[in-house]
Amino acid sequence: MDQPFYKDSFYKLQIKNKCYVNSIKSAVNLKTFSKLTAL
Repeated sequence: MDQPFYKDSFYKLQIKNKCYVNSIKSAVNLKTFSKLTAL
């Protein structure tokens, strides 16, 4: 019965995780970029 709901919530969780990872990656890139420009 609650299979579609489970699938939907899992999908949303995956999207959230992807956004989180992307934001961390961009933050790291920004940090390394600022270090390079500082040099």
